[in-house]
Amino acid sequence: MRSGILPVITEADEAARDLGVAVFSALAYAKDPGLTVILDALASGVADNADRSGSQGIIESDEGGDMDGVDWAEIVEVGLGEGPGREY
Repeated sequence: MRSGILPVITEADEAARDLGVAVFSALAYAKDPGLTVILDALASGVADNADRSGSQGIIESDEGGDMDGVDWAEIVEVGLGEGPGREY
């Protein structure tokens, strides 16, 4: 069920613009039947962001720290818990 509080991110360019929101979107809609579309957009967004920055997956945060693209995957994997979304 979509609550409308957090956007459903289904486009790679939108995910790339704000990876944090895209990750939270994937976690918030973990039980949504359209989760695979959300996860595909997130994966493409991470790749697009890395391509644009030329960083091999390193994302500069607004606070000046770095977040490795693998960390995003770990956050999503752990956050999804057991089930089809995590398997996908």
